[in-house]
Amino acid sequence: MKIYLKLSFKAFVKIGNLMFRVLSLGVIFVCIWSVISISAQETSCLNTVENLYNEPEDRSTKAGQTDSSQIKTSQDLAEAISKGLFLTKEQERLWDIYQSSFFSYPTNTSRSFKDVFYILEDYPELFKPVFREQRLSFQSEIYQFPEGLADFVRKLTTSSAQKKASLMRVKENLPYWSKIFHIKKGSKKQLSSEEKKLIREKTLSALKEKLGEELIAQLEKMKDYDETLIVKLYHKLNEERDRQLSEGQLSEVLSLEPISTALLNLIHTAGFSSRAVLNKLRTKEDPQIVIKGLNQILEYREYLSRELGFESFDDFKDSLELKTVGKEYDTEQLKSKIEKFKEEMETLGYDLVDSEKYLVRALSLIESPFRGCVGGDCSSRVYFEKGLDPNYIYWTKTDKNFYSSGHITTVLGTAHLKSSKSSKEIKVAFVDKIQNVSTEELMPMLSAVQESLKEKDYLLSFSKE
Repeated sequence: MKIYLKLSFKAFVKIGNLMFRVLSLGVIFVCIWSVISISAQETSCLNTVENLYNEPEDRSTKAGQTDSSQIKTSQDLAEAISKGLFLTKEQERLWDIYQSSFFSYPTNTSRSFKDVFYILEDYPELFKPVFREQRLSFQSEIYQFPEGLADFVRKLTTSSAQKKASLMRVKENLPYWSKIFHIKKGSKKQLSSEEKKLIREKTLSALKEKLGEELIAQLEKMKDYDETLIVKLYHKLNEERDRQLSEGQLSEVLSLEPISTALLNLIHTAGFSSRAVLNKLRTKEDPQIVIKGLNQILEYREYLSRELGFESFDDFKDSLELKTVGKEYDTEQLKSKIEKFKEEMETLGYDLVDSEKYLVRALSLIESPFRGCVGGDCSSRVYFEKGLDPNYIYWTKTDKNFYSSGHITTVLGTAHLKSSKSSKEIKVAFVDKIQNVSTEELMPMLSAVQESLKEKDYLLSFSKE
């Protein structure tokens, strides 16, 4: 008996020139991966797979009826979106909170929720098939903490928190901001309470004129990573730096150092604004998570620097022409330090521990274009619109706090099962890509994916190549 696979699917939409077309992939020989079928051997690997809903369609029905007024916390929001809640264009801020707080690589795209919304506005018929979520648990490798890692992270986060607070809380740090904008203080050494109050009011008034009262208020309220606000503040500071340069009246007293240092700290501390990253850094159970958090700090710096037109964070740092910078700004030193901790961790060894239960679920329609933000791959930057193709299903692992990481891409299609006497068409889900899924997670996740697909008569398959 031979098995042939023939996939046909609609490749959907490019912004500004959206149109449907049918592509044929031709006839590709594949082998159906026999290991994927649930067996006694796999049951020992997959500790638990439990259905979450009585009917697969329950999720889409509930999502359509979700009352957004019941969303009180960020976790409520994450649960609703993960179950298919559709947001309006005016609710883009809610998506930004979800993306930055609950995806493992939140900055791994140059596109926004509005890009998705405009496509769906033009093509309201686009949809994703609904598959049942599965709950699973598996054994995890928990390493011992390398000596010095916790202390290194504590010093780094404390230093960055102070720098970030100075930038975000303008009203509480007027002397700091006075130096940045060269705002003159009173000449008298001893000032009365009234004179101090007057100087404070004048300083704040000058800063409101420079930064804008609205931006000052927004920065003070910023509780999580907000790229829009960070970029807005960057441009305000950069404009002022250009102005100071053009005046040509700089001296040791009126130097570029304060404003250049502020710009550097703004980009350097961006990752420390993310609750998701801070939660990783504060983890006491698993050093792998801490190291992942440290790497994400570097990723935020690199991402924002590129978005602002620089080749890298180091390129941005060099453009500021600061005389001296601390070790925490040195990308190569930080990478080397992180790598050293990783090597020490692996030398210390690990214990196998039963993990908490996770959901294996298909990303919803509005989540799918951002699959690269859970996989850490280039898909959301290069093939953003492909995420809306209904035949491409992206499976991720979501923990009890609705934090998602990794993805397995399957493409829905049909195969022809041929024998000497007959030919039978079967439904298959072809595994196209696996991203950011660890070795110990892979088999349980694939088994859970197969369980969900099997309920709609799909057979999970791999290419022979």
